[in-house]
Parts: sequence; structure tokens; C-alpha cells
Amino acid sequence: MPSQIDRNLLNLEKTNITMQVKDLTTEQLAALIRHTVEQCLEEYFGDPDLGAQIRPEIQDQLKTSLAQTQAGARGIKLEAIDRLVNTN
Repeated sequence: MPSQIDRNLLNLEKTNITMQVKDLTTEQLAALIRHTVEQCLEEYFGDPDLGAQIRPEIQDQLKTSLAQTQAGARGIKLEAIDRLVNTN
């Protein structure tokens, strides 16, 4: 899914301005390429999750996580993960 910046940069379709690649900024060209690749992948592979059901326990975990984040909670600190991973 394109970011807000990508959508703004690619909003050329809604205007009647025709641009050539040589007229695009580096950011616009990158956004155009990213958008084109995403479109091609979506057309080729489709959405693998389309029609999939989320198990009730996963829905509950997602709701809990969202509520905690909205309340200001944060995840595990990077230093703690680093200690867990690098402990031999």
C-alpha cells in the first residue's frame, strides 16, 4: 500500500498535467517505481489474505495490543532484545 507521500507524489493522474520522466524529482521517480512494482505484484499474486478469517484469539490479541499502544504502552526495548539474542 502506498504511503501518504507516495499518494501525494503520484496524484498527477488527478491533474491534467502530463509529465515526462526527465521532469520528475528523484522522490517522484522512486514513488512511481514503487507504486508500479506494487501494482504489478498485486495483479500477479493478488491478495493472499483476501477472504481469510482471523481466529478469535488473534483478534483479541490485536485488539489488546492496539489498546495498549493507544494508552501509551510500548513494546520491548531494543536493549532487552539485544541481551536476549546475544546471550550465549
